[in-house]
Amino acid sequence: MLEQFEGEFSKILDIAENDAVGIVLTLANDFPEVFNDVANHEENEVRFYKRAQLVPGMISDLTKMGIVSRRIENLDKLTAFADYKVPQLLRKYGILQYSSQLADKIDNKIEIPAGSKEEVEIRAATIWAVELVTKALKPIFPQATAAKIDGVFWFRGQIKSPNDKPYHRTRTIWY
Repeated sequence: MLEQFEGEFSKILDIAENDAVGIVLTLANDFPEVFNDVANHEENEVRFYKRAQLVPGMISDLTKMGIVSRRIENLDKLTAFADYKVPQLLRKYGILQYSSQLADKIDNKIEIPAGSKEEVEIRAATIWAVELVTKALKPIFPQATAAKIDGVFWFRGQIKSPNDKPYHRTRTIWY
C-alpha cells in the first residue's frame, strides 16, 4: 500500500474511479492474500470476493453518515457476501435446501472443508438465492440490491430462535 498507493487508501478509490466493482477488483488484485477470495468448482474458477465487496458498501455507509465525501457508484453490481450466516437463515426459511448428506453434516456440526465442492456450492447457492430474492423484491422495492438484502438477512440471522438449525462449519480466512 505504501509503495503502490502512496500509503493512501483514497488512491485505490481514485484508480477505481469510485466504482464499486473497480474497488473490489483493485483490492483482489493488489492485496490477494486479504481480498482474493477465489475457489475452484469442477473446472471453473469462482470469485466470491466477500471481504473486498464489503469495502465499497462500508465506504458508502460512511458517506451517508457524513464521515467521508466519496460517492461510490454501481453498488447494485455487488453480490451477496457469501459466508456462513446468510445460508443458515436461507435454510431456516426454506429458500436453500441441502441434500440429506450435507444437511446431516451441518446438523451434526461436521466441518465442511474450505474450498471443497460442498462449501463452494453453499456459498454460490447463497449468492444465487439472494439474487433471486432481490429480483422478486425489485418491483416493490426498486432500491433493493443483493448487498442490501444480504445485510437484512445477516442482521436477521443474528436473532436467535428455537428452530434455528446450525450453520455450516468451515475454517477459512475468507469469512
